[in-house]
Amino acid sequence: MRIVEHADGRAVAVCDEDIDGPIELSHADRMLRRPCEKRLRTHLCRVLGLHETREPVASLPGVVLIGDWRPEPAVSVQASIAVASSCDDLGRLILDVRLKAHRPVILATFTRQHWSSRHESALADGRVVLVPLEDVLDERDSAWHRLPSWEPFARQAIPRTSSPSPPIDLAELRAQVQRLKPMEREAIVALAEKGLAGPNSGRLPGQALLAKWAGNYDADATFKAAMSNLVKMGLFDNARHHGTRGGYFLTPRGLEASKLIDQS
Repeated sequence: MRIVEHADGRAVAVCDEDIDGPIELSHADRMLRRPCEKRLRTHLCRVLGLHETREPVASLPGVVLIGDWRPEPAVSVQASIAVASSCDDLGRLILDVRLKAHRPVILATFTRQHWSSRHESALADGRVVLVPLEDVLDERDSAWHRLPSWEPFARQAIPRTSSPSPPIDLAELRAQVQRLKPMEREAIVALAEKGLAGPNSGRLPGQALLAKWAGNYDADATFKAAMSNLVKMGLFDNARHHGTRGGYFLTPRGLEASKLIDQS
């Protein structure tokens, strides 16, 4: 099947084997059948409420990283779109995404066409959550619109913690915030502005990048000591303490501290 575009802006899909007659295509249909990966990524992020990634765009068929879904300040879930030619092809894409995932991820497909019970073992532990876009998007007026069903699908990828965080003594935290140095305050604010509150909240910065975010500080011994102090105070943590690649993030206590800094 090929697409024929007319001078008046209309487009139809034509089957050269005459199995079906010409099919009128909407703008959304054309985007699906002949995608520009960058435009597709941007459009899906806008419709689904995702933060678009700055990673280079891969080509389809295959897997394209779209962006991050951030339903809560301390939660960031990576989302990708997969286009496969068969059930086996989709199975290979799922395994590839799974091997690269350090935390649960969303893998969207346009339809359920190639979904199979053979994929269940690769999906059983929840590291990859399949989402069929046909179930979470509605086409109206030649545009896609997000349905309420999107969130229940996506929330399957939110990591579950084994126990709730202990309550925070706000009076004690307020006194702690008042004793912070400007460099420490700015580092807290920098992570809060990026939404990096938790080990699974996104790409976590090392010392050099965080120093830049905090105000173009030198990533020297002084800055390192300040970050170490924030960790000791329970405001920062580092992903290397959780068995993954290192990078700083705010703890629940640090997130509350960022709110107190905003209020001061």
